[in-house]
Amino acid sequence: MEDQRMGVLVLLSLVFGLRRGEALGLMWNAFDPEARTLRITHAVKRIKNRDPEASTRTKL
Repeated sequence: MEDQRMGVLVLLSLVFGLRRGEALGLMWNAFDPEARTLRITHAVKRIKNRDPEASTRTKL
């Protein structure tokens, strides 16, 4: 899995039971190796794009 671009993200998601948005919102300061903890403080969410001139229907 180490040769995959998102391998570490997938591994963390499996080990800690993270949802996709939680995994994508991770930051380095959320991990405390001494205490062996991972704090989930941010998440990424897809929302409707209300801009009538936008080329996509949703945005992050």
